[in-house]
Amino acid sequence: MEITTIVLIPKRAMEKKDI
Repeated sequence: MEITTIVLIPKRAMEKKDI
């Protein structure tokens, strides 16, 4: 479950940076 959090955090940060 730790991997999911690590992947979800960067994915959300990239989406926010993209916008």
